Amino acid sequence: AENREVWLALCADEPWRVRPAFLAAKRACADVRRLHRGAVGAVSRAARGAVREVCDIMDDAALGEMAGVQRACLERLVQALHCERARKEALALGATRRVVATLDRYADDARVQAIALHCVVFLARPIGGAEGMVFSRGMAAEGGGSFDALVAGGGIDAVVRAMRRRVADRDIQAMGCWSLVNLALNRTQKAVLLDLGGLECVLDAVAAHPRVLEVQFRALFALINLVIPEGLAGAVPPPPPHNNGGPPAFFDHGGGAADHPPPPHLGAAADNPLRQQQQHHLGVPPPPEQQQQQPSSFFGLARPQHPASSSSPHTNEGDADELNRRVLDAVLAAMDRFADSEKLVRCGCLVLHNLSLRESNVPLLVAAGAAQPLTRAARTHQDQDVQRSATSTLRRLGVALAPGGAPPAGVPA
Repeated sequence: AENREVWLALCADEPWRVRPAFLAAKRACADVRRLHRGAVGAVSRAARGAVREVCDIMDDAALGEMAGVQRACLERLVQALHCERARKEALALGATRRVVATLDRYADDARVQAIALHCVVFLARPIGGAEGMVFSRGMAAEGGGSFDALVAGGGIDAVVRAMRRRVADRDIQAMGCWSLVNLALNRTQKAVLLDLGGLECVLDAVAAHPRVLEVQFRALFALINLVIPEGLAGAVPPPPPHNNGGPPAFFDHGGGAADHPPPPHLGAAADNPLRQQQQHHLGVPPPPEQQQQQPSSFFGLARPQHPASSSSPHTNEGDADELNRRVLDAVLAAMDRFADSEKLVRCGCLVLHNLSLRESNVPLLVAAGAAQPLTRAARTHQDQDVQRSATSTLRRLGVALAPGGAPPAGVPA
């Protein structure tokens, strides 16, 4: 009896954390000892295993009751999914379904939640030829398994729930916002996100972590896609003909070199059609000679009801106006606090540009003093996309930037 208690304590403690109900069913000492040894062996295999072996470990009923084993599997997936070949294999094997199941099963484990959300970042990343380019094929076009796990299977709902459960956890909020960046690239997934309150989750993360750059940056990055007005010319293009009516081309906002939207190596938009399409995807304004007058439009917050979602809490223009104000306040505060961070300022300029596409938002932007951070960004950041989005938005606000980047009349330096 004493020996059994020792093995029970080992299984229940870190790093294994076997679920209590499962552990209580193991009556014999040999069963508990075998369980512990199985966990040690599984973690060893996962640490060096290929994607298929990791998926097999996650599928094992007994090992699925061990938080430590699942955490080791997720950590291995995060390492492997940096490689596009491994990501394709993971998608084909249904890794998304396993990650979503783990996200729900271990809702009480913050470490598992953060690592699982990191996996979603990669699994939602589009498949294509190179990091940071426009893709004609993406996760949703890979055969249905991953897309079903994220939409019909409740995966997007699981991401939103994870963010709501632990608003005070900066790692979960940063990873959650990062996953929303890629999830919102697909129109269907974006509609589900909005319907489930994904935009509100991003704003809650911003409010809860005002001085954490990584949370603020990832949140503003997610807002670029979430506030793009659907149906506006130059905002999100229709699917290209070779997509056969499927999901639209995707622009990958992944980590590393792609942390800076959009990547500079594609050259000037005026000389590069791929660059133009990529910028349209993010709502980056085209050069002045290519701009057209945009019609007034509700920017996507009149959420269409989706079978995978519950009734929408925000479906009218008044609710959208309130969300617009929250978005605007969050962006202006972040741009003021982190004015020296070029990657954050770039995201902030793009969000303000997308908000300005809706004509009724223009007076709100003017009254909030959006011209000041936009002018400062144009004056202090030489990044091409900062320059283009800031000057274009200022033009929409009726503010002309003086030659040489000097503050326009009436705008404080």
